[in-house]
Parts: sequence; structure tokens; C-alpha cells
Amino acid sequence: FKSNRLSYYLANLIPRRNRQYFRFCYAYFRWVDDCIDDAAADGNDRRAFLSRQRQLLHDLYEGRSPAVCYEEALLEGLIKWDMRSKGGELRASLESMIEAVEFECDRGDSIQWHNVLQDQFKKELLSFLNIVSQCCDQSIAGGPPPGIEAAFGAKIIHIIRDLVSDLECGRVNLSSEELKVFRLTPELLRSQPASYRTRRWVSVTTRQAERQLAMGLVDAGSGNLRYRLIVAVLRARYQAYAWAIRRNRFDISSMMTMPRGAFVKFALRNCRILLSCKHAVPFENRQTEPAVRPIVSLPIQRRLAIAAGYFRAKRVVTKRAVGGVLTGTARSRKVVAKMVRRFSLAYLIGQYSCRFIATPKALAGSAMSSAGMLSAFWATAIIEYDVLIDDDLITVDDA
Repeated sequence: FKSNRLSYYLANLIPRRNRQYFRFCYAYFRWVDDCIDDAAADGNDRRAFLSRQRQLLHDLYEGRSPAVCYEEALLEGLIKWDMRSKGGELRASLESMIEAVEFECDRGDSIQWHNVLQDQFKKELLSFLNIVSQCCDQSIAGGPPPGIEAAFGAKIIHIIRDLVSDLECGRVNLSSEELKVFRLTPELLRSQPASYRTRRWVSVTTRQAERQLAMGLVDAGSGNLRYRLIVAVLRARYQAYAWAIRRNRFDISSMMTMPRGAFVKFALRNCRILLSCKHAVPFENRQTEPAVRPIVSLPIQRRLAIAAGYFRAKRVVTKRAVGGVLTGTARSRKVVAKMVRRFSLAYLIGQYSCRFIATPKALAGSAMSSAGMLSAFWATAIIEYDVLIDDDLITVDDA
């Protein structure tokens, strides 16, 4: 257990009376994963091993006392504590964890549908968070554990981080739909992990993970103090990995380590936000909440830089794109201002996107401006121009 330093110190946030059993759970499933990943074992041996673990789990909850090895004694101690203190609340979660390992074992190098992968990830994450919440004496009242969205974001970052090593083991964690949309193949991912297509998939999924990590911080505030701290630290870990992925310009071809400085910064920020949450919005009520404050506020320097970029983009857009089209047309000043504003924002987004994925050579000259114009025209062609044509505010030729 001490081989994973973060998990070891994280366990110290669990109440002392439950801490030992959380370590039992972690060490047991770490052992199960190591046995499944053993290169010397074939498929039949792995299935027989998992079948024994499933039967052992059933027998222990039924009150039987089968012969166990040292590692299986960890599970025995965990289940006895669960029956004594929690009334068997962890049984479904432990069974789901075994099922998740069985799924990984059975699928091998096959490519799964998106909904199949998502269902398995959801089952695994809900089980893990439920175990953590029970060890923290956190009541979940029949709903999902607080911070579940952050757990989904962390899972995505985990998949990106381990993509190269998983491919070397013959495991593909991309769905068939993702491979089709991004025009990727397992062979391309193995041979060219730094290719443009791979980096494009990494950039899109990283942004999705960051959004979910941010959303998960909202409902995590409804947990008790210890649970909040654990979510804050775990979230910081994968925020740090996401920061490292961006720093590497979405190139995951080399082995990635967690940057400690970024981890400490994110951990302190998350703790400050979560510890200041007095009336957090529960996950199931978040969609009906009339107003939710922003989770992460940008530094003033960053805000000024974005504002300056926006006004520069507005001048370029007004001069090069929109200004001539709007001349002599019958529309209100309000409509013109809205069109210019949205066009300028799309232009700015195009520039930032180009800066993330382009090579240094491509950033030279007019590449940034061209990317901004392309993004702006793409964003407005369907939405703005179509509306303006329908309202007879602009001709088809001008559009």
C-alpha cells in the first residue's frame, strides 16, 4: 500500500476507526489487478481466479468461513467490518468492482461500443466513491455519491495518461465511435501516438475531462469535511495530469509523471473552494438551481489578456469580414452589435485553438489570423447568417 504514496497519505483522511478497512480494500483490489495483469497467466487462469474471488465474496457475506490466503484475508476483514458496522452496504459495490475487473479481463483487445464502455466506467466509479463515502461515514441517501462528475473526468484523464501503456498490453480504451469520428485505428495509435489525429482526440477528451472535473466540485461540497478533502486531493491529482498534457501540447508519446508543483497548487485551490462551501448544491438538484457561481475564477491578468484579445479580434472582424456586409442593410444597431460580438468571440476561439494544436512553424505569419477567420465564419454561417436571411435582414448573395 505504501508503494502508492498519494493513496497512502490519502487514507489518513479517513476516520481512524475506518482507516484500516479502507486500506484493506485498496490493497485487496490492487492485488487482484496485479494477478490479472500477470503476463504468465493465460485467459483460463484469470477467469478461474476471478470466479474464485466472486464465490469468496458471496460465501463471506453468507456467513461461511472458507480457507483464504493472506491477500484474501484482507477481503474477509473488510466484509466482517461491513457486516458489523454498515449492515452490508458495501456488498453491491464490491461485487461491481469484481465485475469491472472481469469485464477488462474478458474483453481483451476487442473494441467496445461507447455505451458499453461508459456503463462499465460508471459502475466502477460509483462503486469506488460509494466505498470511500462509507469509509468517511458520508450519507448518500440513495443518490449518487458527491463528486461523481469529477470522478468521470478523472477517469478520462486516467485513460489518456495510460493510453500508450494500455496499447502495448493490447487494451484499447477508445470506443468504436471515437475511432471512427477521429479516423483513428489501434495500429495508428500504437505506431504514431504523437500524430495529429491522436493529439486531436487527446485535446477534445482533455477539455471534456476538465469540464467534468469542474462540475464535480459543485456537488462535492455537499459531503462532510473528510470526504471534501479526499475529493479535493483526488481532483487535484488529475488536474495536474491534465495540466501536464496541455504543457506537452497533447503529445502523450512519452511517459508522463504528475507535476508536483501543479498538484500542490490545485490541491490548495480545491481545498479552499470546498472548505468554503456552506450551502453546496447537491448533484441531483444542480440542474434546477436558479444560479450557480463559477467554480474557478481566472486571475485578473488572464482576464485582461482575454479582453485585449477580444477587442483586437473585434477590430479585425469589423474591418475584414462583417463591416462591408453590413453596410447599407436595414437592421438595428443592436442586431449589428450582437452579430459582431459573436463573430469576434468565434474568431478569438479559433486563434486559441490554433495555438494549442499547431506546430511552431504553422504559428508563423498569418496562420493564427486565418484560423480565427475560419472559426468565425464556421460558427456564424449556420446560426447568424441563416437567421439574418430568414428575417430578410441580409441577402443570400451578401451571406
